[in-house]
Amino acid sequence: MSKRSRRSKYIRAATFPVEEVLPYVFTKQKRHELRQKGISYRSPEWIEASRKVYTAVIDGELRGVTVPMGSHRYQLYAEKGTTCVRCGIKGTYFALERGRGDNPNRYHFNLYGRNKHGHEVMITKDHITPRSKGGKNKLSNYQPMCYKCNQRKADKVEHG
Repeated sequence: MSKRSRRSKYIRAATFPVEEVLPYVFTKQKRHELRQKGISYRSPEWIEASRKVYTAVIDGELRGVTVPMGSHRYQLYAEKGTTCVRCGIKGTYFALERGRGDNPNRYHFNLYGRNKHGHEVMITKDHITPRSKGGKNKLSNYQPMCYKCNQRKADKVEHG
């Protein structure tokens, strides 16, 4: 897939520095703290803690966009960092985006950094042990990896 077609998959509304997004990730620790306080996952407090409203200019008007902050990708970046474990490209900003065919009101974050030539590079969630080799969808089996390195690794199991 070419760089151009990969970029055109998403409609970008805004960008935010990593420091403005990671503190709001709904981590395992935050869920545990809420449970300790007796707050249930159906309560308004739980729902409020699991989402964050970001302001962006969308279709020429300033709007608040609610983003669910509990995805495994966000948890990975919050707990294991934003740097590709293979080549060292560091994710420095999140782009508030939606897929071209997605609901126009449903946005998510993708993490990006810049390579040595200044080109934008997406940082992805890689399965250390690929799912095709029995790897689980668990935080302990994820690592941050840039798009190119993740494509090169494919479904291989690498030993550090």
